[in-house]
Amino acid sequence: MRRFIVLLLLQIPLILCGIFDWKTISTNHFTIYHQQGWELEAWKVLETMETHRPFVEELTGNSRQGQAVIIQDMGNLVNGYVNPVRDIITLYAHFPSGGDLDYIEDWWTTVGVHEYIHMLQITQEGGTPMILRKTLGNLLYTNQLHPMWMIEGITVYGESELSPYSGRLNGGSYQAGIATLAKLDKLPSATKASYLSHDHPHVHYYGMGGAFFRFLAEQYGEDKFAAVYRINGSRLGAYATPFLPEVGIDQSVKQVYGKRLPQLWDEWRQAEKDEADGFVLPARYVTQTGWFKNHLRQFDGLLYYTSFEPVKADVNSTFGAHVLYEYDPATDIHKPLLRQARDFPASFQITPEHIFYTRTEYRRGFANTDDGGWGGETQLRRRDRKSSDDTLIWQGAIRAFTVLTDANIILALDRPHHQGSIVRIITPQGSVRDEFATDHLITTIYTHKSRIYVSARSYWRNSSIYHLDPVNHSLFPVLDSPFAEHLTGFYDDLFVYTTNYEGYLHSYMLDAVSGTVYRIAGASYMTSAQVDRTDEHVHFITMSDKGYELGAERFGLVEYDFPEYKEPQPPFPERRDIPTDGQVAGIKVRNGGYWNNLAHLLYPRMFRLPLVMVQGDSVAVGVVLVGSDAVGDIPYWQMELLYDFHQQEPRLRFTVDNNLLLPLQHTITYSSFDDHTVISNQYVELLRRNNWGIDHIRAGFAFTARDELQRRTLSPYLDLSYSNYGFDLSNRLLMNWEDADILGSDRRRRGFISLHRMRMLIPWDSQLSAFAQFVHDPDAGDDEVFFPIRGYNDPLAANQGALMQFTISRIIAQVRQGLWNPQIYLEDIGLGVFTDLALPDQGQGVNMQYAFGLELKAETSVGFFMPLQTTFRIAYNREGKVQPSFSLSSIF
Repeated sequence: MRRFIVLLLLQIPLILCGIFDWKTISTNHFTIYHQQGWELEAWKVLETMETHRPFVEELTGNSRQGQAVIIQDMGNLVNGYVNPVRDIITLYAHFPSGGDLDYIEDWWTTVGVHEYIHMLQITQEGGTPMILRKTLGNLLYTNQLHPMWMIEGITVYGESELSPYSGRLNGGSYQAGIATLAKLDKLPSATKASYLSHDHPHVHYYGMGGAFFRFLAEQYGEDKFAAVYRINGSRLGAYATPFLPEVGIDQSVKQVYGKRLPQLWDEWRQAEKDEADGFVLPARYVTQTGWFKNHLRQFDGLLYYTSFEPVKADVNSTFGAHVLYEYDPATDIHKPLLRQARDFPASFQITPEHIFYTRTEYRRGFANTDDGGWGGETQLRRRDRKSSDDTLIWQGAIRAFTVLTDANIILALDRPHHQGSIVRIITPQGSVRDEFATDHLITTIYTHKSRIYVSARSYWRNSSIYHLDPVNHSLFPVLDSPFAEHLTGFYDDLFVYTTNYEGYLHSYMLDAVSGTVYRIAGASYMTSAQVDRTDEHVHFITMSDKGYELGAERFGLVEYDFPEYKEPQPPFPERRDIPTDGQVAGIKVRNGGYWNNLAHLLYPRMFRLPLVMVQGDSVAVGVVLVGSDAVGDIPYWQMELLYDFHQQEPRLRFTVDNNLLLPLQHTITYSSFDDHTVISNQYVELLRRNNWGIDHIRAGFAFTARDELQRRTLSPYLDLSYSNYGFDLSNRLLMNWEDADILGSDRRRRGFISLHRMRMLIPWDSQLSAFAQFVHDPDAGDDEVFFPIRGYNDPLAANQGALMQFTISRIIAQVRQGLWNPQIYLEDIGLGVFTDLALPDQGQGVNMQYAFGLELKAETSVGFFMPLQTTFRIAYNREGKVQPSFSLSSIF
């Protein structure tokens, strides 16, 4: 016990290091955690949460006190999440532009309301489940066991009810994806929608679940949502939901709706089919690859677009690339110009000599603990079209750019905290010529006849179209309405833009002089339209049953009456300063510091579970306690306290992770079991890249003291990974060192191990995977080095040598269906041919092992959230034995 107290005291200086990093402001309902410099954003978040709290409470039938909300700056990465087990809500600060999250008036409102709905729906409880949860820990909330489309569905529905000009159900993309599948009678079953399928990027929880909840609200009333959560949160049978929904969530839903969930789901699918009768598919699909297409542009009679192309090479194994294509409509040839690992966050631009393009890259130094201070920034790069020479021009918070006729470049960069833009004009070499700031957040930039036009958003507005005057440092509206209008090009002097006036995203043209608006005739879903003057066709991005595609129609215009609308009314004025009266929404705000985080840390809210351990004649009884702080300085600690009745003494095992000395990340474990053990592991992430090449380097060392702390091992290691298109390679170099003189260990040992894992995309959409282990550890025990290869039950009894495994595999069947009761889903089935070899060094006196055989692998999932790999294997080894085997493993 004294040793444990010493170790615990060693953590106190680390905790003191974090006191100056995080501050809080709070009301009775919320505690907002923020790092220094983010005070104003914290006030905005608190005002948002308090303003919309009554709506969320009514929607879910629940309320909470003192909810922890953490602001994390992740650069240009967009997200937010709730962790009901840790009892935290985390909001990423970057305001999204483009994609499904584009149609929002205010980011803090959308992400804050979305995540708070999550927290209140999940933590609604009563009866026996409430007693169990309060006694044993937050893992036992029954409402976190729902299918994911039910968990995400109400949040997407809720965020979209705040305003007709905000939320993903009002954005036009989700509706089009669902309408396309409904038109083709390919809407997923309730089981399939519970899991991510490779079929279609919109067969996911958010789109399907949000539309389903809107259907329930319209047909049966919004008030029934709270009733379902209240009933399910109070039923002991709800714990059966992940495996037998009939016993769990179906019974709760039936009490409220008189029908089980699959019946309601089928009603929704039929309603979507009926509504899709008027949905018009494109006259012609130019591509058939599905998934995502974006950034369609036209230059010199050719079309350019980006495409995400995933290749499923084996179960639970997908290769992917984001490809920039050049498309010639005259020849119907699609030519790839460049591939990269991630999307083009600020699009691209084509000139006669160059391709200007963007990509996200990591750097350290952002105000977050979620990812060790790493965050995303946008690189602007220039590639020579002849030589393929590639040059980095600028890296920073780039959201949009354009290349001017004089070769200078205009950048729109986020101002600090992602509020408004800095417009910067730079030379081709990257020198700054001029810059100015604007309260508008600029999302796209185009030039037309020596004038500059942008899509930009102001406070509580979606993107509208403006003329940018770089001389006078000002923006003038061309088209400004509550809808999100994104400029995508020009047709003569008409502005071509995409917006959602009719329920689906569509392309329109605006005569800015007369104010006349034209709708481009054709498919219901049509974005980024580009007109081909040679044959009067229009090309655009549309949808199929596989995802996004390029479509084509005969070009035609229909004069369009601009829809009537009401100007949105922000629920509160734009906040530019911290209020002097210390109030938001009429509520007094309290200021706090790091002690709020310590209080969150010390309370074991995650698990409080009784524990019984039996080892031979020994019986120990006690409890497991697990907790964490709020901000992520100490994201995990676990304590096992037991009393050993045989030895008549207490036992303790304690583990704590901490990020207090970033970039150093540290884990320490102490155990009084097994003659006392201390393990300390610390590492530094030296390199992280978001693109191909050497993409990760981590260096660290583990120190282990065991056997009454007399055997002491120092294990320095280096992790390095490399990736390229269709290729991944990871490596670990490890040394195990024990020394009596320097480390005070009871023995001497110097062992070296290298581990290498590779997978490669090969012809016929197949995969070659390999694993190799090389060992020189002569003082290790024969059972401390190798593991059993396929075809053998026992490992190679050696401490020097090599182990190698090779597998060629591919998908042979796509099932992509499942059962509701019991809850099980089967995605794909793969077949693999393998050979394994375990080879000792000469002089070990041990025979080599080798085997080969076949594997049949199934990509299965159960319980709405647990992906599994089921493997049937038959191996033939060196001794001539045929060994069949079966395994079921999680892929977490």
